[in-house]
Amino acid sequence: MALLFVSLLVLLVAAAGAFVALSSSRDGAESARTLIAISAGAAVVSLGLSWMLRQRELEAKEREGQSVRVSEEELRTILDSIADGIIATDEAGRVMRMNRVAETLSGWRSAAARGKPLAEVLQLVHEGTTTPLDSPLAQVLAEGVNGNLAYDATLVTRDGTVHPIGDSIAPIRGNDGKIAGAAVVFRDVTRERDGETRFRRVLGAAPDAMIIAKDDGSISFVNAQATVLFGYSSQEFATLKVEDLLPASMRGPHAAHRHAYHADPTVRPMGKGNMPLRGLRKDGTTFPAAISLSPLRTHEGVFAIAAVRDITAEREAQAALERAKERAEAANRELEAFSYSVAHDLRAPLRSIDGFSRALLEDHGPALPESGRADLETVCAAARRMGELIDDLLALSRVTRGEIRRVPTDLTALAREVASHLARRHPERVVEVDIAEGMAADVDPRLFRVALENLLGNAWKFTRKVGAARIIVGRKSDGEHAFFVQDNGAGFAMERAGRLFIAFQRLHRDGEFEGNGIGLATVERVVHRHGGRIWAEAEVGKGATFLFTVGEAS
Repeated sequence: MALLFVSLLVLLVAAAGAFVALSSSRDGAESARTLIAISAGAAVVSLGLSWMLRQRELEAKEREGQSVRVSEEELRTILDSIADGIIATDEAGRVMRMNRVAETLSGWRSAAARGKPLAEVLQLVHEGTTTPLDSPLAQVLAEGVNGNLAYDATLVTRDGTVHPIGDSIAPIRGNDGKIAGAAVVFRDVTRERDGETRFRRVLGAAPDAMIIAKDDGSISFVNAQATVLFGYSSQEFATLKVEDLLPASMRGPHAAHRHAYHADPTVRPMGKGNMPLRGLRKDGTTFPAAISLSPLRTHEGVFAIAAVRDITAEREAQAALERAKERAEAANRELEAFSYSVAHDLRAPLRSIDGFSRALLEDHGPALPESGRADLETVCAAARRMGELIDDLLALSRVTRGEIRRVPTDLTALAREVASHLARRHPERVVEVDIAEGMAADVDPRLFRVALENLLGNAWKFTRKVGAARIIVGRKSDGEHAFFVQDNGAGFAMERAGRLFIAFQRLHRDGEFEGNGIGLATVERVVHRHGGRIWAEAEVGKGATFLFTVGEAS
């Protein structure tokens, strides 16, 4: 504009000079024409330069306007790509801008909401009552601090639908640092609320008392079992700290333990070693407790979940078990004393009866009548049978009270040793014994030798009247992994199988097969002491199969 003014001024000055020259003389007229031409040219040049500069100025302003428009479009694109709703207000709390998510959640279009108070666009309800937004918004605008519009609130849209939301609000500052408005960020937390509801239901159904506490010890959640165990209502728990649930002597140390746990939160039991834990009820009574801790990581920080169990019943059961163990040990000592008495005190008179009866037969047998010699033979046989019975009873008592030492044992080799011993004892018998390869288990080899001696001994005995006696020792892999001893001997009726493992109970007459009825009772006790079970399958005249399992070593 200045250059244009100068050009016009030059043109006017040239015209005035030319007029003066024309009025003086002919030569002056010629000079005036020259001056006018020069002045006109200068003015045209000046006007051209002025126009060019003006055009550049206009183009620069246009480019600046396009840059502003591009930045505005980029900002809107960025805001619309954010998954949360965003509303920007001015310093008076009126809506200036909304992103697409905010439009969807509120039901307002940005253009329609612009200039309206925030409380009119965001209708928040808490526990059935509309939540006023003026106070928290005014505090953010006045103090420049971050905050929330409402806690645990529901957003009511323009069409009446509702969404549980979570929100935060922060001040917006201008280039001069002054507060120019506020930014409200909010989201639909329906999925989070549903997850929290399911989580609370799971904790509510837990058999233990469940307590969720913050790192400062304040309690944020308890289930129904906690209210029953400690005697406080849910509302009362909200005013307590976890230390209030402990006896006074444990509160000081627990605060330090709590800080240490939140510094390194892991899943672990509370307490170290055998440190006893106790809970304190509202009525002042205490109880022994077992407590397990688990961290719960949230956007608010790490919480501690404590599962608390009253172990009074377990302690009483443990005490009763200890008392029972002491009584059992006392009974074992008495049994050992009895066994010693049986082994020594009863054997001596039996040996005397047998010995004097034999001496009488040898020295005076010819002088005795036939009936007298028969009576003495009966006395000797009875004494021998009594001795065998004492041996069996002692073996049964040793199986019952001896300590088990389980080690990996080759049952195939053990069975072969027992079978070889039976063959040497009865060289007159021809028995086919088939023992499977690779049978092994973690058992006490001493006790299982006793079990196999009885099982194979029975099979050997009850195949005595069979022409082609056969015994099979193997292992079944279908269903339960059971070992078995099978024979093709006399067998028995299955309806009588309930008497098999009872001491002194026999399924055959004394004249048919020898024995005292102790062997299978002994086998059953060996198997039970190993955590297994034993049963039988049989048919009269077609043999019997005894099957047994072995429990896992502890």
